[in-house]
Amino acid sequence: MKCFFGLLNAALILLSITASSPSYAATTAEFMNAMTVCAAGSTITIDADLQGSMTSLFEKENTKGRATQQVVTEVGKLLPQQEIYKEYLRCVVSLLGN
Repeated sequence: MKCFFGLLNAALILLSITASSPSYAATTAEFMNAMTVCAAGSTITIDADLQGSMTSLFEKENTKGRATQQVVTEVGKLLPQQEIYKEYLRCVVSLLGN
């Protein structure tokens, strides 16, 4: 239960930051938090290597000044093309506010 409330707090913080600034570019920490929150309670599996690859790609694309949604689209190419992973990415994008 404690873990759930920690994830809920992370989601609320992300929503409050991104909702207050429509042109806000997400940080790597916020991206990682969104990945964790969206995976919680899901049946998807993202191992440490895949998470590391996704985070590295996010950092690389984010430094190019791309919008968060474009960056998450690139990250999504690393995931299987199943509906559950598409839902996961939609969750990440919605938490990051883009």
